[in-house]
Amino acid sequence: MTQTGTSTTETAPNAATPNAAAKAGTTYKYNTVQDLPGQERGELFQLLLALTDTKQRLGFQDSHWVTGTPALEGAVGAAALAQDELGHARTLYTLLRTFPEAPESLSEENDLKSTRVRVHPAALDEKWDTWLKLIAMSVTLDAALQQVFDLLKGSSFGPLAGIATKIAQEEKFHRVYGETWLTRLAEHDDATRQKMQKEIDWAYPIAESWLGHGQSGLVAEGIVTGQIADLKAPWRTNLSKVLDKAGLKLPAERSDWSSWNADKREVASA
Repeated sequence: MTQTGTSTTETAPNAATPNAAAKAGTTYKYNTVQDLPGQERGELFQLLLALTDTKQRLGFQDSHWVTGTPALEGAVGAAALAQDELGHARTLYTLLRTFPEAPESLSEENDLKSTRVRVHPAALDEKWDTWLKLIAMSVTLDAALQQVFDLLKGSSFGPLAGIATKIAQEEKFHRVYGETWLTRLAEHDDATRQKMQKEIDWAYPIAESWLGHGQSGLVAEGIVTGQIADLKAPWRTNLSKVLDKAGLKLPAERSDWSSWNADKREVASA
């Protein structure tokens, strides 16, 4: 568990040369940011910025519960999650700084100042009022992002493929932590189960909206190995199994995507 977060933090400085993150011996269509076609490069930058900013905000939220969980093992796990998320964001910010599209604020050495670039769901802004929200987000949004990284592992853009492969490996603990605590809490008593269901109902549309709607031009170039929007079906299937095991219900799918914000990966509030 601690190894997961530690390895991320220790290797992050190596990403200062993003090409070093590419898997050794593998040939890529695009080896540097400069190799990417202009239109696809801009679309990729926006996707990675949202992904990075979302992971950083998740890390901040996880860190709030290092001393606020009802169980010591839950606190230790929250610390590992926070370390992972912030370490992953740090590595991704290093890659983002190599893009011509990067705003000036991303040049800051202190990634905490990069929060001035806000392209994450609004639900990640304010400190969550209950640890149950962390668990709900672990099995919904965090799980959705894990599937996104699985699409990026086979990217034709070498630096991204290397980073995504490493992050995907380190995300395995996140799944175990979220699913284990979800089941334990739901089985505790009826009152806790009802509270957990409430937080799942809150987190579900945030995660579903992050996966989004529509088609991306990045797939044709192999920069992303599949449409992110198409992940919603397998994500729902996996989530349904997790919730069913815990005696919880899967919320209904979204049908109206007319107000979806592709930059922030969320559906705008009415």
